[in-house]
Amino acid sequence: MNAPALIAALRTACQVPLHLGPALSGAMLLRLGYLCLALYTTLGKLVHGSGDPRLVLAHLQLAERFAQQVHGDQLSGALQAEATGAHALSLEGYAALRVPADDPEAISDDLFAGEPGIVPGRCCYKDTAELLAAWLGLGYFEARQRLADAHLLIGRRAPRWRHLRAALPPTGRALCQGHWRPPGHRLGRTAPRPARTAGHHL
Repeated sequence: MNAPALIAALRTACQVPLHLGPALSGAMLLRLGYLCLALYTTLGKLVHGSGDPRLVLAHLQLAERFAQQVHGDQLSGALQAEATGAHALSLEGYAALRVPADDPEAISDDLFAGEPGIVPGRCCYKDTAELLAAWLGLGYFEARQRLADAHLLIGRRAPRWRHLRAALPPTGRALCQGHWRPPGHRLGRTAPRPARTAGHHL
């Protein structure tokens, strides 16, 4: 396959998921994502081996755009994890979702068959921040800050999140009922004023 044909095929491949939409299974969406990551990694290796400063700079700009897109997905994903009650999945569910780094083809359609296994009563993780920390290998405070940033940068500007709970299955709505708060509900809080000591101005 020559270069123009390859570009044309890739352009078509980028449009196919948009046309298929709901016809794509969750497993297929993940496999496509891992293929995109593999392609980007391979292209990066070729760029770094070129020795051409112009190509290096152009690729840096591309990498920055990728980073911005990824950062946005991290924040919106954190909000969705909170809204869907992802911290209350079963231990078996978490174990099944672990994708081997070297074998994305291990992702099967069975992973997303039926309703998600929500644990009644006490959950494996106390909240979404604790889940994100364990699932993504983050420190707890970093995970909590990511969730706070998501509320600040996305949730505050997007009232549609207020209606997301209504679109969830009954198990997800029940989980969110007691934990969901309007986006930005803590933004108006101020730090307590320092105490004053008689005769001293702090």
